[in-house]
Amino acid sequence: MFETSGHKNFVNRAHVGEYAKIEFDTYVDVRGKEEIEGIDTLIHYIKTGTGDPLILIHGIGQNLYTFRNVLEELSGHFTVYAIDLPGHGFSGKPHIGYSVEEIALCFEAFMNSLSIAKAHFCAFGESAAYVLDFAMHNAVRTGNLMFISPAMNSVNPKFGPLFPFVSMTSKLLFNKQTFLKELSSLYFDRTILTDDVLEETFLPFEDKEFRVIVKLYAQNYSDREIAEKILEIQNPTLVIRGADDKTTPPLTEGLAGFPIRGMKTYVIRNCNYLVQEEKADKLTEAIVEFCKLNK
Repeated sequence: MFETSGHKNFVNRAHVGEYAKIEFDTYVDVRGKEEIEGIDTLIHYIKTGTGDPLILIHGIGQNLYTFRNVLEELSGHFTVYAIDLPGHGFSGKPHIGYSVEEIALCFEAFMNSLSIAKAHFCAFGESAAYVLDFAMHNAVRTGNLMFISPAMNSVNPKFGPLFPFVSMTSKLLFNKQTFLKELSSLYFDRTILTDDVLEETFLPFEDKEFRVIVKLYAQNYSDREIAEKILEIQNPTLVIRGADDKTTPPLTEGLAGFPIRGMKTYVIRNCNYLVQEEKADKLTEAIVEFCKLNK
């Protein structure tokens, strides 16, 4: 169905890192009957720095390129692992449903592959759900949780699902110009959106298989179990968003509409949805300070 991602579709080859072979079991539908199938694939990642492990997770339709501005600063405080989600960036494209549960299993398999006993997580956008699912099933392996512009609200009728990079590809006239118009609305300072950044962000969507995978992520994105068990989360949690963000639900509503005990919030001025790209310095400061306070 899908072929392994190739480097030829990416502009910034300097961001090519290493690969971890991961293995996990999932359920597949075989003629109306669920059967267990073993999955093995490759997860592309960049590792840098020293200190406690910190895993960076991008949102649906992105890749680890979105963290390019924070890697160096964070590496002075943590051993940073910035990964490409399955089907994204240079990672493999396994034959799975790309459900919340399966992506959380990928995190567990990734940590197993690299012998990471425990890690902090920093997730952007929709990936909040994947990290929370992992945390609920792997409490002893989960440290502090940091969520940037979390969009986890698919079962909350007050907000409805938020998939900015998915909706961009759903336009009737999908091309680079319509993509640019939608993407620019996610920045406060639009001068950051240079031609190189646009090219790097848009090119993956020219791949038909990638667009199919992105839609699978959206179709199979259900945080119902998380909503039911959200109060079980005991990890120190920080939610970060831009003051000018019109995409993420208000922080007064908890984590994208769901309450977490003792959740801390941090709002950055003159910043929109893509905090990690616009305010890398402020984001780094917030993460470092939060982890120092919650050792």
